[in-house]
Amino acid sequence: MTNPLSRLVVGWLAALAAVLVLLPAASAAAVRGPQDEEYLRMAHQGNLAEIASGRAAQEKASSEDVRMMAEQLVTDHTKLDKDLKKVAEQLDVSLPDEPDPQMAAELRKVSELSGQAFDAAWVDMQIKGHEKTLRLGQDEQSAGTEAAVKQLAVDAAPVIEKHLRMMQELHRTMSPGNAPTG
Repeated sequence: MTNPLSRLVVGWLAALAAVLVLLPAASAAAVRGPQDEEYLRMAHQGNLAEIASGRAAQEKASSEDVRMMAEQLVTDHTKLDKDLKKVAEQLDVSLPDEPDPQMAAELRKVSELSGQAFDAAWVDMQIKGHEKTLRLGQDEQSAGTEAAVKQLAVDAAPVIEKHLRMMQELHRTMSPGNAPTG
């Protein structure tokens, strides 16, 4: 016959073993870290800036190629942002309502231009912005801890790379000696 104390100890040990077995599973579902939250906020602000920038170019661009690229940016960044907001909501991460102030100021500055000067400055701004966004996504992929946020960065990379290549090509066609089409 076992004494009540030994049954209690065995019960506690069994409960402790169960908790220890479940612990690796809980830690495998990584908890979001500061890198993940920073990525969500910055990528969201980048999307907002790209959407605003695309809309500005749709109105102001003198080149049909720039207007078409702007339309593509609005479409793609709206979709990327929709997916991002869904993950942020699931993780209870609050997102800013506006683009980064520096991005907004740069867009205001570019928007003061007109004609081919606007087109060239807009394309240059897009190249720099998409290079920065690629680095942001690479940082998330290497240092992020939350699988859903890392997946956003993985999924966004081909879209951002495509935009960057298209902008670089557009830049080449707008260089001196190459007249913009449209």
